[in-house]
Amino acid sequence: MVEGYSARGGAALTDDEFDAVVASAYPGLLAYAQLLTRDRAQAEDVVHEALVRCIRRARRTTIRQLVPYARRAVVNEVIRSADRRRMRTELIEPQSVHPQDVVIVQQTLRGWLAGLPARQRVAVVSRFYLDLSEQDTADVLGCSVSAVKSLCQRGLAALRADAAAADDQAPRARRARMNTTVEGR
Repeated sequence: MVEGYSARGGAALTDDEFDAVVASAYPGLLAYAQLLTRDRAQAEDVVHEALVRCIRRARRTTIRQLVPYARRAVVNEVIRSADRRRMRTELIEPQSVHPQDVVIVQQTLRGWLAGLPARQRVAVVSRFYLDLSEQDTADVLGCSVSAVKSLCQRGLAALRADAAAADDQAPRARRARMNTTVEGR
């Protein structure tokens, strides 16, 4: 039953079935939440809260598709926590980016994603990291497909602007490192 992640014939999931679905879906939900929150501990909290909501809902009524419901609960919790905290993280300095260093590039991309508003971040991550369709992303966000297109367009434009700014800074940073190396000899 677990492979379908949905209840059979309208029957509620048993505890064992629910546990199996959660065990198989947890790593993906955690990775999704971590991209949205930019912090592993916060992502774990978000997924935990989302799964608690799923348990409460599953006891009251039947959840036909648990994983999409849990994904939507993760998004709601991320937006709730962002609204509560209104925190913004600083972008990684473009001068420190070395394209050959994959770790730094990943951190930079996470920093750029962090600069996006919560709904744009959810739309971009859902569409291009999770590879969800526009309709599935709209379901996750609880909005129309055209709103998803708009959110993705604005989010990608902001990411492109951040990348262009980093490219403009990269030659200066390389020259500064070279001057420091030459002067240090």
